[in-house]
Amino acid sequence: MRERRIRFELRMKSTTELAQFRADKDEFYGHVHRSPLTPTQQRSFRALSYFPENKALVIKAKIDRSVQPGVVRMQTTKGEEQIYRRYGLVRFQVDGQRA
Repeated sequence: MRERRIRFELRMKSTTELAQFRADKDEFYGHVHRSPLTPTQQRSFRALSYFPENKALVIKAKIDRSVQPGVVRMQTTKGEEQIYRRYGLVRFQVDGQRA
């Protein structure tokens, strides 16, 4: 029993932030009453399908908060408009180039 607990603890320490996020999301979908799934769907739900984690795709960004206040209007995939308050500007690089 002790050996199994130690292996479990080692596995938990190696769990990445992304893996934990995914596990939490799967738990929410499968067991929480606010899930977008119906109770029938929840009974058979196991987990979402994910691409393997790729550390090369991790982006470290900085938020520049010295921007003009205002609103940003964005069209959704359903063609509706969402209105957001401008909070800052995110600055980051991809493959060494500013994005």
